Amino acid sequence: MLLQVILENISGNSYWQLLDEQILEPLQLTHTFHGLNEQQTLSLGFPNFYFDRYANEQLENNTKWNSALANASDAYGALAATASDVITFHEALINGEVTSESSFEEMQNWVEGVNSTEPEYGEGFEYWQFKEGSTPQFGHEGDGIGCSTQFFYVPDNKTYMYININVGRQMYGPYLFKITDMKRDLCRYVANWQD
Repeated sequence: MLLQVILENISGNSYWQLLDEQILEPLQLTHTFHGLNEQQTLSLGFPNFYFDRYANEQLENNTKWNSALANASDAYGALAATASDVITFHEALINGEVTSESSFEEMQNWVEGVNSTEPEYGEGFEYWQFKEGSTPQFGHEGDGIGCSTQFFYVPDNKTYMYININVGRQMYGPYLFKITDMKRDLCRYVANWQD
């Protein structure tokens, strides 16, 4: 959200105006939304969102709470997009249509984890190594109170994957591990997939 404040102060425009003019419109991302009200989410066919408040594997519908938190998050998490738009954006990013090549390379300046000798994240991407001896895979994860997402890219086979789950993993409990394990299994499979 700090970046949002900086961009707005430098440009004199709102973050959402900048996003629309600089990214969404040029890339024709017509299925990416922000600041939706309840009626708009219903008319667009958004799913209900759930979470396991008491870590007892009993999911509760928290759609209104999830939407309110998302809309209050601004640049931190107030976007909703289809898988197609997410992948289109990342294709453009990887192919140099969004940032310069040097900026894209900076996003991959990998930093080691606290308790690991392996890198964990860069300046915009997360690092994964699901296939030994391969080029590192990268992407980004996001979580809301009622949802969990992940974009994943495999440079060696040029495969893009987007996962969007309508159950949150913000609270400690069984769903944290179920969702994390499922994401890892899918990423491992895609990283090892061959033409």
